[in-house]
Amino acid sequence: MIYLESLHFKSLDNLPAGFPFEVPVIETLDELHFTTPVTFLVGENGSGKSTLLETIACGLRCPTIGSSDVEQTLSGYARDLATGAMQGQKNGLKRKYGENPDARSHGEWFINVIKERIHPGGLYLLDEPETPLSPIHQLSLLSIIKQSVEDGSQFIIATHSPIIMALPGATILNFDQIPICSIPWDEVEHVSIVRPFLNDPERYLRHL
Repeated sequence: MIYLESLHFKSLDNLPAGFPFEVPVIETLDELHFTTPVTFLVGENGSGKSTLLETIACGLRCPTIGSSDVEQTLSGYARDLATGAMQGQKNGLKRKYGENPDARSHGEWFINVIKERIHPGGLYLLDEPETPLSPIHQLSLLSIIKQSVEDGSQFIIATHSPIIMALPGATILNFDQIPICSIPWDEVEHVSIVRPFLNDPERYLRHL
């Protein structure tokens, strides 16, 4: 099931100065389509993946889990709204699971929360979910996502993980190229670097 089919900016004229409106991806983006139940956003740090994901989350008024950089990127009333929403989510998780989600980054805790929070027929935005996860837990996350898609859910995921972005049938959007375009898994820069490195690490390490 695809709930969010496209993202369209009503107007790119007279955007405010500064972050996030000066991020190249945001400056040049007119419309973006989501054609598969799972879409991965890939690219280097600073390419705008998380910024776009946060834009979608704000536009849809999504609840949040975990920490955020609202203190650095927002101010005034907008920061108060974002902080209040985050704190409400944290308190809810603490009541249910007995611990503030920012107090740990343990993979098992994260996987448990994902299992509890993902329900059939939902739209889920994940920002670098691999961060607390070992490779085996990344595979566990893929299993959860695959089952959730079969149950009618949609995912938009920003990731650096070649493991996670290898999910069959997913669309991979490359943020290192403007305009954003889809790219096969084996052409993603992360994959083209990690795969030969794992095959022959000494070849790379001797140049350090």
